[in-house]
Amino acid sequence: MRAPITVLTLALALTVRGQFITSVADGAWNDTATWDCGCVPEGFTSVTVAHAVTITVPDSLPGGDLYVQGDGQLLGSSLVVGGIFYNFGAITLQVLELRPGLLQPDAVNFGTLAAIRLGVQRADFYNVGVITVDSLRSDAAWENTATGTVSAGWLAGPGQLDNRGAVSGAGEFAARFRNDSSITWNGLFRAPFTSTNQGSIAVAGELHIESLLVDSGLLQVEGAVRLDGDLWLADDSAYLAVEGDLHILGLLRGAGAVCVTDSTVNLGMIADSVDVCDRSPTTAVPPFLDVDLGVVGPDVRWCTDPRCQPVGIDGPDPARGWSVWPVPSTGVLWTGAVPADVMRVELVDAMGRRTHPPAERDGAGLRIDLMGMAPGPYLLRLPDVPQRPAARVLLCR
Repeated sequence: MRAPITVLTLALALTVRGQFITSVADGAWNDTATWDCGCVPEGFTSVTVAHAVTITVPDSLPGGDLYVQGDGQLLGSSLVVGGIFYNFGAITLQVLELRPGLLQPDAVNFGTLAAIRLGVQRADFYNVGVITVDSLRSDAAWENTATGTVSAGWLAGPGQLDNRGAVSGAGEFAARFRNDSSITWNGLFRAPFTSTNQGSIAVAGELHIESLLVDSGLLQVEGAVRLDGDLWLADDSAYLAVEGDLHILGLLRGAGAVCVTDSTVNLGMIADSVDVCDRSPTTAVPPFLDVDLGVVGPDVRWCTDPRCQPVGIDGPDPARGWSVWPVPSTGVLWTGAVPADVMRVELVDAMGRRTHPPAERDGAGLRIDLMGMAPGPYLLRLPDVPQRPAARVLLCR
């Protein structure tokens, strides 16, 4: 008897879904006067919004369709849609969930969609218009088309975002993506899933690569980059510009170029013919890295890409009286002459962590107490004198 029951259930669903209702006036979603049927939308109803309709109590159309016409507005609380979704007008809701239906129905935003939370749980959702949300989670693949724009405060999820338009945000990005156009992000940009960039990604904040990121485009980061996963610069057009520190704990490989303005720390592996350029190196011999406790392949290039060139070799500069001794140290460092108002120093360890050990004037220089520091290599900086280069020190016990 299971097969007849299944057929009967499907037929009943199709029959109920056959009811089409359209708004005839501005009003509440659950007010019968709003709709031409003198009823209210139910689970399998096909709803057309042609007026300003307000949802006052969270509702659901698990098997129903939603059409918002060009002059229609859907406002208010939350709604779940499992059927066809077409928005040509304006939707402003607290929560909108697009869930899969029986036949994987179409879902397209042609108009404007604003929400506190947008959930994409069905495959093949397309954005042709404008999406502005506080948070967007995707559990299924979706596409932001060439004319689409997306702005979010939090964008995450394993469902791949195929971006051919413009994506921007301020907060945290943690989604699987394929970017063929532009992403501009202010905040933390994480890549926790296998992703691809063939366009441009600009980050004002930190970039954390936690999985495989295949790049043949442009990555610009105004902040630190932490590579725990695998960054594959797939061809020589791929370019990563880091206006901050680069920490490699995973794998950096490929044929592209990496340009770093601050410290370069390798605790992982650099392979293939990737070009690495530390614009302020602290060593005059390869590998030109501030800290190298990892593996560097024989074909790695150093500052051969014309897009990035070093500005000089950082380190002790006798002409400016900047020297540090003894190296290695067992607990106390002395420096050469520094400006009279300088009392603060900064140590950067191999993990990029910054500390400020006690320092006191000693003649024209400083006496620095390292007794509370763990043994290992460090970069010593004067944060109040940014033009003064860093010095490499080694603490032993």
